[in-house]
Amino acid sequence: DRSLTALSDSACMSYARTIAAAATAAFVLVLVPVAASSAPATEQATAAPAPIVPLPAVEAIEKIDGVRVIADTAYRIEMAGVAIEKFAAAGWEIENTEIRWSEDECDGAVGFHAEERGHHVVVMCTDAAWTLLHELGHVWSDLYLDGEGRDEWLERRGLDSWHEGPYDERGTEQAAQVIAFGLHDTVHVPSMSNNSYSTLVDDFEWLFGTGGTRS
Repeated sequence: DRSLTALSDSACMSYARTIAAAATAAFVLVLVPVAASSAPATEQATAAPAPIVPLPAVEAIEKIDGVRVIADTAYRIEMAGVAIEKFAAAGWEIENTEIRWSEDECDGAVGFHAEERGHHVVVMCTDAAWTLLHELGHVWSDLYLDGEGRDEWLERRGLDSWHEGPYDERGTEQAAQVIAFGLHDTVHVPSMSNNSYSTLVDDFEWLFGTGGTRS
């Protein structure tokens, strides 16, 4: 009897181990496919979107009435065209000139006029129409105001020098300011000597009337 009981107990334990092993195998077989199938979904959900890199601004080069304009917005190109047309409407062509917007060149200034390789250059670091008219006023003076005209201008304005002295007391700067005053859409009286409204009007009319020398 004891041997039968022991055999019976051994058989039961062997059966139990078999069932447990089968259950474990079934558990593993069920879980592995599920885990494998869920991995791609997890990767898709946590993948970071590709960064959006803005396109660099594209500079446009326009030729407006003989003036080369380099700008990165349609607004700036239009502003240059309006300024050039203001001179033309007053009877003076701006020629042999380049207008470009280049903030890296101004070194804190809002704009400046220079000469490069035999032509005039206006470098702009602002979108102010007054500044553009002022700098083009320097171009106009170089093109149309000869030595005699500059001497007469200095006498009219009570100044001593065309290029030297304090900024606001230079003949070239006052000429550019008066030109901007005369061509700007709104009334703006520049801060300088002899700047009454009537005096500025008279001096603008002199510059664009009898002061300049037409070729």
